Amino acid sequence: MCEWYAVADVDSHIIEPADLWTSRISSKWGALVPHVRFHERRQEDLWYIGDRKLYGVGAFAQAGWPEFPPSHPKRLADAIPAALHPKERLAYMDKVGVYYQVMYPNILGFHSHVFLNEMPRELATECVRAYNDWLTEFCSADSRRLIPMMMLPFWDIDESVAEMKRAYEMGHKGVLFAARYDKVGLPRLVDDYWEPHVRDRLPARHQPLPRPGVGVAEPARGHGTVAPRRP
Repeated sequence: MCEWYAVADVDSHIIEPADLWTSRISSKWGALVPHVRFHERRQEDLWYIGDRKLYGVGAFAQAGWPEFPPSHPKRLADAIPAALHPKERLAYMDKVGVYYQVMYPNILGFHSHVFLNEMPRELATECVRAYNDWLTEFCSADSRRLIPMMMLPFWDIDESVAEMKRAYEMGHKGVLFAARYDKVGLPRLVDDYWEPHVRDRLPARHQPLPRPGVGVAEPARGHGTVAPRRP
């Protein structure tokens, strides 16, 4: 007898739209608000914080891209629609046989240290809230299948607790820790500082270092796991 199970993509990175922060954060912060500009030499749209260059907007939108990595879309308009639009993403998930996706950021996850180093902490906290708000809206297209994981302003304990409560009430299902804490003067997750955590086998989820990735799920090794059968 054959049973049907729901396949879960437990590390699905979402593509942040170009106006995620500029449309939600006061213009008083000027170019410190994460934004997209065209880079003439590279002929590509890039993310910027002030004059600090980050990734290209399509660096993680490689699903459906006809060339091998590190080639990627130079503009978001060149990526497949499923990279940006939740309904298209759900249709793509159906196509590749994925039922659930746990949603992680790219810019805010891999570059949280840049947010801290390049902008006031007040603005960095606003950026975290804006991202969590946007992710809530994105996943509302089908909250059973698109699972939001909140980011926290980890540099401020009180703000982190408040944001955890707020995001939980909005429907977020877990907390994602950022990468490279050592770049903002905090212990690395591999240091002896965390030995009690390791010894006691307490679970946690943190964002690993960047690797060639996809913006929406591809049926690739290492990304899928078997979850309980769909409701």
